[in-house]
Amino acid sequence: MKKANFILKPNIKIKILSDKLKIVPMKKKHISKDYISWLKNKKINKYLEIRHQKITYPCIINYINGLRSNKNLECFAIENENCKHIGNIFITKLDTINKVSSYGILIGDDRSRLAGYGFFASLLIIEFMFKKLKINKILGSCISDNYSSWKLLETIGFSREGHITESAYKTKNSFYDSYIYGLLKKDWKNKRKKFYSHLTKIRYQ
Repeated sequence: MKKANFILKPNIKIKILSDKLKIVPMKKKHISKDYISWLKNKKINKYLEIRHQKITYPCIINYINGLRSNKNLECFAIENENCKHIGNIFITKLDTINKVSSYGILIGDDRSRLAGYGFFASLLIIEFMFKKLKINKILGSCISDNYSSWKLLETIGFSREGHITESAYKTKNSFYDSYIYGLLKKDWKNKRKKFYSHLTKIRYQ
């Protein structure tokens, strides 16, 4: 692991652009006071893995570097049309042999979350993974109490494939259940039609 103030170079050096937002590899500039405040906000981090950790600048650097230490994984920043950093999106698994991948998303900016930027960013990363990474299946997971997260997956077209009981620590010896979702490339070909207007103007750099 590199020292805590140094971010490893991205594994996936691509920018995903649309009229509404862009997805770019995470850089040091994105780790701002706002970003740290998102992760410390109990309303935002309620269902995140880091909710039980002390959030510091080195902690975030180490998380990004830990992800990028696996050459198939990546951490992207989500920027709106004004180039404001509003959240992150992650490729958290990429099995090139079985052609299965998974992603996670965080919209930290309140206005952007309410405006549906998590939905738009998810469409862009899913289209990219199927089209450019040649994946056959994308997985998503979330805590069962996180209604907005699993509702987003279902709106996009994911199917619930599993229910894992007491899989995430909550507090005081209580646990959350988790849901596992999946989306096949062959199903996406049909489901993407209703999102066509959002996908036609995607550009890659």
